[in-house]
Amino acid sequence: MITLEDLRAYVGATARDDADLQRALATGVALVDRFIGAATVPAPVVEQAYLVAASEVFQRKSAPMGISQFATADGAPMRVNRDPMVSVLPILAPFIGPGVA
Repeated sequence: MITLEDLRAYVGATARDDADLQRALATGVALVDRFIGAATVPAPVVEQAYLVAASEVFQRKSAPMGISQFATADGAPMRVNRDPMVSVLPILAPFIGPGVA
């Protein structure tokens, strides 16, 4: 199972962010578990999916209204995914079967 420390290291956060990280981890786990349902998915794949989903949820606080500012040459804002599962679907799709995603 993914721990708070695993997520903190994955997103490069500090202990100051633990409350937000804990909420993001719980949300990410719930979203992935709901998507997987009764399918059999290898534990390492599930754990990676948890990390990716939780990091997407956590990073939303840095992207108000779905817009994030990156340190690009032109400083252009970028729209981020509204669905935290978008990055997770390709990880789980080989194990879930056709027509689910």
